[in-house]
Amino acid sequence: MRPDAWLCLLLALAVAAAVFFLKPPASSVAASAAVLVAAGACALLARRRRGGAREDVEASRRNEERYRELVRGILDTAVDGIVTIDEHGTIETMNRAAARLFGYEVDELLGKNVRILMPAPHHEAHDDYIRRYLETGERKIIGIGREVEGRRKDGTLVPIDLAVSEVVVEGRHVFAGFLRDITARRRTAEELRRERDFAESLIQTAQTIVLVLDPEGRIVRFNPYMERLSGYRLEEVQGRDWFQTFLPGRDAARIRRLFVGAVGELEIRGNINAIVTKDGHEREIAWWAKTLKDEGGRVTGLLSVGQDVTDLREAQGKLLQAERLAGIGQMITGLAHESRNALQRMQACLEMLEIEIADRPQALDYAKRIQAAQDYLGQLYEEVRGYAKPIQLERRTCDLRRLWGAAWADLALRREGSSIELDDRTEGIDLTCDVDPFAFGQVFRNLFENAIAACGDEGTIAILATAAEHEGGPALVLLVNDDGPGFPPGHENRIFQPFFTTKTQGTGLGLAIVRRILDAHGGRVALVKGPLSGAAIELVVPRGAGPAQPADGSARAGAQPA
Repeated sequence: MRPDAWLCLLLALAVAAAVFFLKPPASSVAASAAVLVAAGACALLARRRRGGAREDVEASRRNEERYRELVRGILDTAVDGIVTIDEHGTIETMNRAAARLFGYEVDELLGKNVRILMPAPHHEAHDDYIRRYLETGERKIIGIGREVEGRRKDGTLVPIDLAVSEVVVEGRHVFAGFLRDITARRRTAEELRRERDFAESLIQTAQTIVLVLDPEGRIVRFNPYMERLSGYRLEEVQGRDWFQTFLPGRDAARIRRLFVGAVGELEIRGNINAIVTKDGHEREIAWWAKTLKDEGGRVTGLLSVGQDVTDLREAQGKLLQAERLAGIGQMITGLAHESRNALQRMQACLEMLEIEIADRPQALDYAKRIQAAQDYLGQLYEEVRGYAKPIQLERRTCDLRRLWGAAWADLALRREGSSIELDDRTEGIDLTCDVDPFAFGQVFRNLFENAIAACGDEGTIAILATAAEHEGGPALVLLVNDDGPGFPPGHENRIFQPFFTTKTQGTGLGLAIVRRILDAHGGRVALVKGPLSGAAIELVVPRGAGPAQPADGSARAGAQPA
């Protein structure tokens, strides 16, 4: 090769090396080497052209030789590997870094086909790659960086970042390969992938809510547990405002303020608030949250982990209620004897007084008022005593229509003077269930008493029924719905609490007793929307006996008033 041709080749390879090695992460030594090679080649070529024929040919050759040694020294100190091959794949030059990469000495590879450094299938096909390129000019890797695998002397494989350039000098093609060992990079990437997969598997299988919001409070993602709990698929709500979509209106503003504080570095730990599911039910969630940031420290969102504590809080409420009932029961037990004796003495005295004043109408009217007040006091006493006593069930297979029919008949005096009708809409429904007839008679009496009071002088009380499943078993869903004014807004979550009432008279135990009886039967009671305008109480009654759930923590046999 003529000196000018050699310089052109050297210049082209140096520029290609500079382009490759200056890509991050680059070796500063290799990059400097490439630049020096390019600069030196340009200087030498310029000098040769200036001298022309006058330059001493022998001196020029010595300069070229010295420059070749300089270039060889620089390339041999490069961290990354450099290999050149001819049109037949024969290795013409190689630096020490390339030889070390494959476990060889440089002299072992010079003159060998480059395919010795390649695993199958490239080992067998590489000569065809070169021939096809020379015939068609179609580039598959030349000028394009690519990650490949090389084969070491001991047969092991090494991952390599490879760039190939081409130079044509005097019609001859020379290919240069620039090699970088990416074993450490691959190892780091694999470790990151394993950590990412592990984190993703935790998110996917966690039995807690994992929620990510953007800085504006829009939903970025949540895990399958949240999908099952809420009834929403992520695709349905992704990008929507979390507070408008999942929070009840009464809490939205307060929780949004907490969110703004959390985004501003305030951590949330154990804050409890309700979310609203797709079917309209509320679940109590305890939240822990922390901000997410990018490498520059800019907030990119909020990561929240939520634990459903609905059942826990209900259990705590029942335990507290049971403790209160136990206290009431102890108090009632202590007062029972004396209270009954006092009421009996009062009753005896009233009866004797009525005989004495039989001829005095005004005094007799006062005595009747006293009797009514005493009867009411006795009724209140029995209600409290009955609520405080443990529920004892004696189940039988009953037709619930007979039970509510008997309860309706028992309340005939309460309906006297009014036009209130019972609208039975359960035609064709099997109404048989294993229940305690005495306890369920109490359920229907309490519901009918409330409905009659709500209707006033006239109205309709409808009963509807549908077959359903409850906790994996067959059940019956009953709806008792009146056309009265319904419950005042804001009382929906309180109507089943003991001693809560919206009436001017009564203990507020009627619906609380209903709830205890349904709980004891393993069922459920709730306030829902019905076809009529007034209150609609839904009863879910298991058809079979199943495991009872006593509201007071006990399980006994034998009928007992509720």
